[in-house]
Amino acid sequence: MTEHSAAGDFEQVNTGRSSQMVYEDLSERIIRGEYLTGEKLPSEKELMLRYDRSHGTVRDGIKMLQAMGMVRIIPGGGAEVISSTDTFYKTVVEIFASSRISMGQIIEFVKESEPRLLSKFFYRIDEESIVKMEMAFEKLELICQSPEQDGIHEQVSRMHLEMIKGMNNPCLTALFSALSFLWIESGRKKENKDKINTFDTKNLIKTHRRLIDAMRIDDPAIAVKALEEGMSCFFYDSKGIRGEKYTYDGKALTEKLYGVKTDSRASLKAYCQILGMIISSQLKGGQKMPAERKLTETLGISRPVLIEALRMLEARGYIERNRGSGTVVRNVDDMGAERILKIMYRRGEITFRHVFEVREICEPVAFQFAARFRKYSDIRQIQIALDEAWTDGRDSIDHYMGYGVNFDCKAAEICGNKVLYWVERISSQFCHDLLGAKLVKLPAHFAQQLMKQIYDEHSDMLSYIAVRDEDAVRQLCERHLKVIADAAF
Repeated sequence: MTEHSAAGDFEQVNTGRSSQMVYEDLSERIIRGEYLTGEKLPSEKELMLRYDRSHGTVRDGIKMLQAMGMVRIIPGGGAEVISSTDTFYKTVVEIFASSRISMGQIIEFVKESEPRLLSKFFYRIDEESIVKMEMAFEKLELICQSPEQDGIHEQVSRMHLEMIKGMNNPCLTALFSALSFLWIESGRKKENKDKINTFDTKNLIKTHRRLIDAMRIDDPAIAVKALEEGMSCFFYDSKGIRGEKYTYDGKALTEKLYGVKTDSRASLKAYCQILGMIISSQLKGGQKMPAERKLTETLGISRPVLIEALRMLEARGYIERNRGSGTVVRNVDDMGAERILKIMYRRGEITFRHVFEVREICEPVAFQFAARFRKYSDIRQIQIALDEAWTDGRDSIDHYMGYGVNFDCKAAEICGNKVLYWVERISSQFCHDLLGAKLVKLPAHFAQQLMKQIYDEHSDMLSYIAVRDEDAVRQLCERHLKVIADAAF
């Protein structure tokens, strides 16, 4: 039986929902397209009638939507539905910063992936993107002509980001925006700034001018070569990026990421302060949070402000609040990114192909690096996981897909580059989940045949990693991904 409010003619739901259930119902309506990007949610008063809940409960549910990047709250103007892509970008920044990725790892990843991206998606880049690259290039020229030449690496990063945005893949844009943000922020620190050396600014300008000219005449081969030569002008002085770590100033980073200003909401400031403590490992995963009274004193905020900040952190999966046993810090991992990716997918903001394209670019590089840096103990561990995959998982698609993720992630872990590891972990998990959902709908003999082919190719890749054959494992990985793409698309 339903009741209707005179104000909004809404169906009233009397199911004893908490703020969590208000959040889940509204998020599902947004995902289904009942409320589109740019549209307003019903007023809090109307939602109170719909859910038969208090104003505080409804408001908490809306703030959980805000924390997940599905709405923005306009002071005095209600809640407006927004795209989730910005929250995915922020989540990737937070994962990378918590993992303490270094500038050396960023530049290694970019040098390996950008030429491959440009070669693959050259013809997606439109006139508007080229114009933005030209504007960024003009600023780069001015910086190179100045006596100080301060900020060259920042401007190159901005120019390259415009190129990536032109490839029209929201996942790639979020990933490289996150890397650009961390590259620029960490590059401003003296200990990193002294390590970056643009040893040939004349060639840097020459190659980037040639890059843009090649785009103008539609010549991908010249463009890719110019990009590779231009990136070789950068030198990062490091004792070796394997295992290199950099500790970020969590508070400064989160405040910059979320645009915190002096007049920002107190709860947002508190959210950034606590998240900053988690990112910089002042609060570690599995550790109990300090008591609320101590937190309010440390942060100089009221208890209601703290409670609101904690709810936002809980919605994002950074803490777990247990009644009676306190609040526990959770590790910043790929679960948050995966959750937001699935929301974006269901909202139609991304497709399976968008995520798969990220994997197509990164996974062959990860396996190539695994062959270069592997130890015998790594080979033994992967072999055990591979044997278990076929023995225990061949009769269950879900189980086998899980083993597939473990195989990919272990190879990416061997390579020693945390950027590659996290990108592979996020993209592989998402792709295997969706591939598994497609396989269960196919005839059993076809699914078994595909799973056996994947197992055989994984075995061959492991053999190439064992003998350090980088080219062979990279080529086989590319063919392997084509098989999966044919099955998925």
